[in-house]
Amino acid sequence: MRKPRLLVNLHLLLILGVVGYAIFSYSSIPEKYATHFSLTGEVDRRAEKNELEYWLVPASAVAVGILFLLVLKFPRHFSYPQKEQVNRWPEQRRIPVHEKLSEMLMVVAVLVDLMFICVQIGIVNSAGGPMSISGLGVVCPTIALPVVFVIYLFKISRIVERIENELRLSGQS
Repeated sequence: MRKPRLLVNLHLLLILGVVGYAIFSYSSIPEKYATHFSLTGEVDRRAEKNELEYWLVPASAVAVGILFLLVLKFPRHFSYPQKEQVNRWPEQRRIPVHEKLSEMLMVVAVLVDLMFICVQIGIVNSAGGPMSISGLGVVCPTIALPVVFVIYLFKISRIVERIENELRLSGQS
């Protein structure tokens, strides 16, 4: 099965970006820095520089990134509306559905990576004031996630429909 290599590589690059940015910006954050923001962008919680909390975002990005890559190895275990129908097909006929599911997963992974990067940038850039434009970087991927799911589930439905028709025409259904 063809894996979405470009998306996997982008995912890995973005995870490295989160970790690298955290490492290189650590020396520039003040002794007390912002860790949480209200909906208006105002700082509503701070942490001490010497605490491990600063490393929570990069550690989470790595953990979630590894989880995405592990899930990518087993697309047949994904949950989607036509799963039972597709599982009745011969293994070879399932490949286009699994490829599209893998692609969807990696698009979601990239959006989540972008959120992690924007959160880390927001923490570093908001040493004393309100959250910067990076807040939009968190909101935009968050809004995009359900749109991505709907688009991909529609594409998968079209693939399932096409293969069902092919199987019916060939008498394998």
